Amino acid sequence: MRKWFLLVVFFAGFVFLLAACSGNSAESQTTSKPVNIRVESNPDPAEVGDVTFTLFLTDEKSKPLEGAQVEVVLDHTDMMGMTMSGSASEQSGGKYAIQANLSMSGNWKMTVSVKKDGLEYKEDITLTIR
Repeated sequence: MRKWFLLVVFFAGFVFLLAACSGNSAESQTTSKPVNIRVESNPDPAEVGDVTFTLFLTDEKSKPLEGAQVEVVLDHTDMMGMTMSGSASEQSGGKYAIQANLSMSGNWKMTVSVKKDGLEYKEDITLTIR
């Protein structure tokens, strides 16, 4: 009888421990991104030819992210080898711009890398070029 009691107590403690651990991991998964990126293009919508991409960067508190180093890589996802990259120039108020000459329509992936004061953040953004 005592063995069963100990087994039940052990099992109940184990279940309690699992429940507590799963609650903590769920909380940690709801953290916000350190950098939020919004992209606009000129022309809008972006099309084959010369395009200016403007990137609006804010921190996790929605404040403009100024003074960052911003690198952009554009890859055509349907055509291997069609890649271009460069540094976006800071405009003001968390706004950065980069010029691109897109030679083909279709699906492109824009990878934006942001560095500032020890912060390093990278995000992929899908673009459709007409």
